[in-house]
Amino acid sequence: MKIAKLKNSCLPADRENSERGFTLVEIIVALGIFVTAVTIALGALIGLYNANNKSQSLSSVINNLNYSIENMAKTIRFAANYHCGSGGALTAPQSCNSGDTFLAISTNLGVIIYRFNVNKLETSLDGGATYTPLTADEVTVQAAKFYVFNTTVGDNFQPYVLLTVKGFAGKNLSAQSTFDIETTVSQRELDI
Repeated sequence: MKIAKLKNSCLPADRENSERGFTLVEIIVALGIFVTAVTIALGALIGLYNANNKSQSLSSVINNLNYSIENMAKTIRFAANYHCGSGGALTAPQSCNSGDTFLAISTNLGVIIYRFNVNKLETSLDGGATYTPLTADEVTVQAAKFYVFNTTVGDNFQPYVLLTVKGFAGKNLSAQSTFDIETTVSQRELDI
């Protein structure tokens, strides 16, 4: 019996009532589970952050392009003559069924020019002496064309302009949003 008492004497006197702590293995396992959960949560937060940036970029593009195109459409709608292409007299009507990057319109304020130049849509209110950009810096226009139809005066066909714009918004490659817009604007004044 003494041998049995010696073996038991290595254990705490009252193991059932003593306070137990966590073993090193239990702490390492719990820490591993916690780190895994935090990593997954951070990944989701980073994804939400990137989605928010892309959403703001797209919103900026839509607002900027809506304003630019609506402003152009309003001016084109009330113009008297449409001249597509940079050749010839800008006040003379000229159709271009194959499209061009240059459109001049005659209004009561004079000749207004719209053009696609170096990733921007630009306008000139002084006959082409100076140009100002219509699109914001974070908007990159890759292609834009004006298609002008039925510019012959008195042919009983209403003149109209088809505008196509393609590009992207956002400087950060992971948060870029592409766009492809097409709109048609007809002349308000009847061609009879």
